[in-house]
Amino acid sequence: MNYDKYESFDKDYNSQMIKYKLLLESKAQIARMGEIVVSSNDKPIVGTTALATCFGIVFYDRQNKKAYVGHAGPGSYMQMLYTMVSMIDSSAKQIEYCIILGWDNYNYFGNKSSTLNLLDDSKNPEYQMKLALKSISRINFIPLKSQLGVKEGNSDGNPYYEFAFDANTLTDVANYLFFDIKDLTRKTNNKYKY
Repeated sequence: MNYDKYESFDKDYNSQMIKYKLLLESKAQIARMGEIVVSSNDKPIVGTTALATCFGIVFYDRQNKKAYVGHAGPGSYMQMLYTMVSMIDSSAKQIEYCIILGWDNYNYFGNKSSTLNLLDDSKNPEYQMKLALKSISRINFIPLKSQLGVKEGNSDGNPYYEFAFDANTLTDVANYLFFDIKDLTRKTNNKYKY
């Protein structure tokens, strides 16, 4: 059997995936630790990566198709939350929100079998942030109506969460944006099996 056509297909597929990744990167703003990014016409894709002990905070203004993403450290999540609230357009009356626990936080606070959750919700940062949003009277904060496609990443055995989406359409693009190009390349000497 001639495997050349399959190897050619692999190369074309890999080439297209790399081009798409680069296009998405040119349209994206990815929040690093301690950063807040806001979608724009030129860069409508927002997200964050490497959420382990951190928190991802997402605000979405559905009327204006504008998204805010913050990557808050374990000791600065309330400060970042209030900073993000201050950045919201003054005309906004309703904002959808989502708080994404980092990998470590999810396993500590988000795990429903966690003894900590059963004993005292007030020590749970996610709970504290939601409570703070309820107390802000000028804006009605409601849970985000769409799934963000949070996915698991791993760096040298250290798991984390990441997400990215297009604020215009709320389309999840994490799988296309956060992949390692070397994972695409297949060894050309592998034989296809049927």
